[in-house]
Amino acid sequence: MSADVAPFLHQILLAAQQMTAPYRARANMTSAEYAGLQHLTQHKDGLTPGQLGARLAITSGSVTKLVDRLEARRLARRIRKPHADRRSVTVVATPEGVSLISRDLEALLGQLDGAAAPLAPEHREVVGKLLAAVAPPQPSV
Repeated sequence: MSADVAPFLHQILLAAQQMTAPYRARANMTSAEYAGLQHLTQHKDGLTPGQLGARLAITSGSVTKLVDRLEARRLARRIRKPHADRRSVTVVATPEGVSLISRDLEALLGQLDGAAAPLAPEHREVVGKLLAAVAPPQPSV
């Protein structure tokens, strides 16, 4: 079965990249910046730099630079944890960052609804189940 599904999943990954490219370009963001901000908006209480780096599969040095860039644009901020080691921080999306991703997600969902419209309801359900199985939600912090 996996050999049958692999081309389908590859096509979905490519389509997702193509669909989000205009949003990233409009925001003047790299893929990593945009993906990082997406992860941060999914976690209201934020992520540690280590957690963000693990989700993006990037090094701690790259996470530091990425968060620096998001902070410079006021899309994310670092919060020091009270009563903890000075180095212990959480990165959270700012209201501006949440707004940017929410606006783009709403537009993307409209595109997906349009693309799925010709499918029979039972086919949409199968696709949804497959995607949920392949990419289960990230656990909360």
